[in-house]
Amino acid sequence: MANLIEPFAGPHAEAVAARLLQRFGSLHRALVSPDDDDGPAEDAAVLRQVRAARKLVLEASREEIARQPVSPGDAGLHEYLKGLLGDQPNEVLHAVFVDRHHGYIADERVSSGSPSRISGSTRHLLTRAFELGARGLILAHNHPSGCARPSQCDIETTARIREVTADFELALLDHLIVTRRAVFSFRAGGLL
Repeated sequence: MANLIEPFAGPHAEAVAARLLQRFGSLHRALVSPDDDDGPAEDAAVLRQVRAARKLVLEASREEIARQPVSPGDAGLHEYLKGLLGDQPNEVLHAVFVDRHHGYIADERVSSGSPSRISGSTRHLLTRAFELGARGLILAHNHPSGCARPSQCDIETTARIREVTADFELALLDHLIVTRRAVFSFRAGGLL
């Protein structure tokens, strides 16, 4: 870990790394910890810089996705979503909005919830799609448990959203369940 944070911590990298490992248990946990949980000033400065670098990498991934038609099966999209959602402690519903040719319009969080359930409304999702002029969308939500398999609730909710979006001529291209290490596609799994 010291080698990884050396560009941010300089000659104090080993000491900072030791404190971060002592406090968080891993670099990953330090990166995803709340921003207000930074600790001593030297550690806080390093964490801010490393978190900023992580955000930069995510933004670069988003930029790549936006350069070409969006495909729910694209490995780049999956990596982007794993980086964006895979570390969240609570379930988050994220949508990628596309035009009629599957060109990227935007992607954003549309609702969030607890570690095991999302709360939110389909109304907000539809409103946002209409505001953006979207003709299709890819839904993605994370499973903090680390299991990418859909629950019965996930399956039923997806079926309901598909019906509602179809009524408004908005194509639900896929629903992806994301963990740190895996992505499950409802379409590839025969559930959409």
